[in-house]
Amino acid sequence: MFIAIYVTAILVSLILHRQERRHRSEVALENQHLGQPTPASRPKLPMLESWLNVVLGIFLAFGFGTLFLWTNFSRLRDFPQDPRLTPQSFEWEFTSVILATGIALVILGIQSLIQNRRYSQIVGPEKK
Repeated sequence: MFIAIYVTAILVSLILHRQERRHRSEVALENQHLGQPTPASRPKLPMLESWLNVVLGIFLAFGFGTLFLWTNFSRLRDFPQDPRLTPQSFEWEFTSVILATGIALVILGIQSLIQNRRYSQIVGPEKK
């Protein structure tokens, strides 16, 4: 079930990203037709939220995710004969969701930090 949710989220993200690129190219074409410079696109997240995404993603991925993964593997190693004490499938799924969420937050946070930096270089600090 979790895999279906992530696959759907990725597909929707790709569709929306493509739509956004198409919109930007149409705006650029329209501005070019009017003889105006294309305005710089504002970042979606402010700098503070970008940093918080990175920090929270690192905390989830390397804190909780690796802790849960280590716990599951140690329970597999310590109790190989007793099926009651080995990790169940929902525990593996929960661990994978925590790891994937942390990694996604780190990636999205870094991307938004890059967008904020580019925007501040283009526009300048006085026009933010």
